[in-house]
Amino acid sequence: MIATRDAIKAVLSLTIAGVFMWSAFHSVDLPEVWDVLLRTNALWVFGGWLLVILATYPRAYRWRSLIYPVLPDVPITTLFRAILIGYAGNNLIPRAGEIAKILAVDRDPDKMSSLLATVAIERLIDLIVVIAMFAGVMFLIRDKLETA
Repeated sequence: MIATRDAIKAVLSLTIAGVFMWSAFHSVDLPEVWDVLLRTNALWVFGGWLLVILATYPRAYRWRSLIYPVLPDVPITTLFRAILIGYAGNNLIPRAGEIAKILAVDRDPDKMSSLLATVAIERLIDLIVVIAMFAGVMFLIRDKLETA
């Protein structure tokens, strides 16, 4: 039997989801959206989905190496799911996904600050890589930039 607390949480979650769905789609022409979806090349959708999956596993392994001192026995599948939950959370509220990701792994209050620190380190690593990639591209196209 479903506990009253679980039922209230489910109803509240569905209500919040409904409000967000309504606010996102109340002014959208749904027949036009359906027409665009029918004309969409499924290969591109599948390819995008595949790239997200392939990019998430290395992130999960990287995160596991960062959280090893805090949670040494976390399976990679748990971290993979947590990262995908974080992506979903970021779609609702920017940076909320980082908190959702942490909560999906462990809810122990004693470990929260350590897990949050690993997420901050991940963001720092991502920032350094993006800056390095930007600098590399700027170096490669410097001739085109000078003539512009």
